[in-house]
Amino acid sequence: MTSDRTVVWIIVLSMSFRGMVSWLALDQFAADPDAYRAIAEGLSQRGVYGLIAPSGEVVPTAFRPPLYPVVLSWFWGSDETWNRVWVAILHSVLGGITANCIYAATKSWVGAARGRMAGILAALIVIVDPILIQQSTQVMTETMAAAIVSVILWWWVTRISRRLTWVSVLGLAIGLAAGYLCRPTFIVWAAILVVCLAFSNQPASVKRIRRLFAAGGVAVVVLASVLGWTYRNERILGHPIWATTHGGYTLLLGNNPLLYRHLRDHGPLEPWDPTGFLNAYAHRYEGDPTTEDFWFQPWDQPVRPQPELSATLTEHADDQLTNLAARATIERDKNMFIRSSVYRVAMLWTPIPQATGQRSSVKRIAIGLYYCLLYFAAMIGFARMRGRWGESTWWPIPALILTLSMVHAVYWSNMRMRAPAIPAIAMLAAAGLAIRPGRSEESSEAMDSSQDELE
Repeated sequence: MTSDRTVVWIIVLSMSFRGMVSWLALDQFAADPDAYRAIAEGLSQRGVYGLIAPSGEVVPTAFRPPLYPVVLSWFWGSDETWNRVWVAILHSVLGGITANCIYAATKSWVGAARGRMAGILAALIVIVDPILIQQSTQVMTETMAAAIVSVILWWWVTRISRRLTWVSVLGLAIGLAAGYLCRPTFIVWAAILVVCLAFSNQPASVKRIRRLFAAGGVAVVVLASVLGWTYRNERILGHPIWATTHGGYTLLLGNNPLLYRHLRDHGPLEPWDPTGFLNAYAHRYEGDPTTEDFWFQPWDQPVRPQPELSATLTEHADDQLTNLAARATIERDKNMFIRSSVYRVAMLWTPIPQATGQRSSVKRIAIGLYYCLLYFAAMIGFARMRGRWGESTWWPIPALILTLSMVHAVYWSNMRMRAPAIPAIAMLAAAGLAIRPGRSEESSEAMDSSQDELE
């Protein structure tokens, strides 16, 4: 990546810090809130991407995107202690990749005399970021997603913008395909970056037709990954599922009558207690969840067993039901959907965590202060790089922020879901802190166009 010895120190610092955090939180890796551990176990023990049923049979699934559980399964075994250690090692390595790539990307992007300082600041930001630290102690995809984003940003700044070769194009395509297989949200970012690549202005000597061919090549590789996952689901599950069978629930969680009532009465600042929603959701086959009255019934009684339903219900059918229920809520109250979309975007980017029983006021204030300062620095960086707004080197940053905002304006949203964008925000913030007022640094690496032909 670079011969800069700072890279070694960044890798040592990031992996040591993340390793220490993971070691102190090792017991948390036993939890499996999103079923990634369960899928990795089924894949490791039976060679089937699925969930282990009470009978011991592994039932194929498309409940979660495949990349993260597949990687988990590589060294998954019967020793529970080793499984936790393996997750800690994986997350520490991914943290090192994130910090190193963001250092190199920011250094090249800012360039000149201030690039190295900006790169170090960006690396430190992703190392100590509260959301990334928290998610590194969870068996979830945020740590891997942030690492993939960092690799793509580094590759775009130091390769795509300098030398548009088939190697650089293929590298970008593989990175975006990996992002999609980690979090389907990345498909929107991939689409935007394909357009950016087609109409970019760097390298300057590359003709438009070659940029169009490059963009087409990226699109083909990403589309191939989408078709591959969709074909697998069509063949195994009988339905061409291109994302996951969890999307309906996520849409319903962000668009249900109980949440709409809470937002209408209290706004987004007061935390929403989802207990009523979860109770009603558990009884979704005892009534019609597409109606508004269903959600306001007292669903405190135990769920009635329905053996005939359990024998025939598929996860695709369940996903479709929750999708229909969410769409019915949106259709009934389009004005509230628009208002709630604004709220969801605000919940995504809010600097201050919502109050919970497990989160002290001091912790909330400290985290809120950190993100206020980070946002302020990012805005300064945005302003100080204004002379380079037209350059394609920085386009992936606003494209990623726009992607997450668009997706989570519709689906469920909270602070955790902006984790993939933190490396991009760190680049802007580091530029704001490192660049002197009134001066926009020129990237010395970006000026190198001696080998910018599409080979």
